Amino acid sequence: MFQDAEPASPAPATRSAIPVAVLLPPVGRSARLALAAVFLLSILIRLPYAQLIPMYTDEVRLVKYAVRLTWGETVPLSLTGYNGPLMVYLLGAALAIWSAPETPRLLAVVLGSALPLLTAMIGLRRGPLLPALLAAGLLSTSFTYVVIYGHLPWAVTLGLLLLLLSWWLSLGPLGGRWPYLAGFCYGLALQCYPLLAAFAPWLLAR
Repeated sequence: MFQDAEPASPAPATRSAIPVAVLLPPVGRSARLALAAVFLLSILIRLPYAQLIPMYTDEVRLVKYAVRLTWGETVPLSLTGYNGPLMVYLLGAALAIWSAPETPRLLAVVLGSALPLLTAMIGLRRGPLLPALLAAGLLSTSFTYVVIYGHLPWAVTLGLLLLLLSWWLSLGPLGGRWPYLAGFCYGLALQCYPLLAAFAPWLLAR
């Protein structure tokens, strides 16, 4: 006699599709507003004196490299004996878009303000909102970071930003493309500042 056909089992997925939403911290609207406030506060702290303090530092050499790059005079392979030229190319791209004297410091303000934001986002991946905002607030108002690293477009600032971005990506799902993106960002961080290789065992432990 005829037998009832068994329902066909669904075909196994060939690719594990990970939605983009997994990259966002699992927070509500109030927490996202708090993240936006952290970024805005960081910019407001740095912006008034961005063009004044400090004056005549090592960034002058970096800006000269970037200007020569935009003019097509040179294609640097390194910034110094050990720092890579990624910051030079980023600054050169910014100067190509807006060739104003204020551009280098404004770029530094954006990079410096993004670091407390990433700090808060990492904190939200690890715990509640209040400790994350506390860590971001301390970094936003740190004198050394605001006056030096948050003002000057040094390769160290960009390297630290890429390091935190790599860490944030590594805190997401271990499947799909995100571990590769984390490794790519960490490679760019090493290209900016090779001493960040000290964080490799820490990231690999993840």
